[in-house]
Amino acid sequence: MDVSINPDLLSDLRYGLSLRIGKERAITSSKIIQELKVKRGYKNLTGATIRAHIHSLRTNERMFICGDSNGYYVPKNEIEATHQIKSLQSRIREMTEVAECLKESYRKKFSQTALFE
Repeated sequence: MDVSINPDLLSDLRYGLSLRIGKERAITSSKIIQELKVKRGYKNLTGATIRAHIHSLRTNERMFICGDSNGYYVPKNEIEATHQIKSLQSRIREMTEVAECLKESYRKKFSQTALFE
């Protein structure tokens, strides 16, 4: 699903997340949605919309935003920053491993002659 980037929402997220410094100040997507609906009047916000806008802040604006099971936050120190990078790299390796295994399974399943037809 493609989500169009709303400059006002981007600005609100940029500001709000800049106040969330340190893992202990993390905020979840659902809390972000709730706060933006109440305080800023946004309607129809979804987790996908929030993720797309955070992706834009990370990639287009190079804003360092950490994300984990506690929510989103700006790292307060090098330890939090490097932990986020290592976590992403680990997830990439795990996803690559799964993709390679699925490709191998696919090749075996669809390239062999059916034995029981």
